[in-house]
Amino acid sequence: EAWLSRASGPGADRDGPEAVLPKHLASIAVGLARLQWKDSTAGRILRMMGSVAPELMPMARARDLSNLAWAFATLDLRSGFDSLLLAIARESVVQIGDFAEQNLSNTCWAFAK
Repeated sequence: EAWLSRASGPGADRDGPEAVLPKHLASIAVGLARLQWKDSTAGRILRMMGSVAPELMPMARARDLSNLAWAFATLDLRSGFDSLLLAIARESVVQIGDFAEQNLSNTCWAFAK
């Protein structure tokens, strides 16, 4: 949790070894989704991700966007995560040309669910 809390704000490390990158958030979210774990500690981590991730979305790759959308949809997390989902949608439109078939399929499924 401390690592995620350092991810946002003006003093956030964007390039160093402690940097929080979209690919890290996507990996954590996918792992929690595969375990269907969204309560307790995982819930706190997901809420922190929901507040930190929107500002990181312009740095995300198509795969990161797709995986984040898939994970939050798999966990049925929509309420309270509007800013994250909107940021994913906005950046997905910008990067649509970079999406592989699987990225596009997962993202469409996540927003249709």
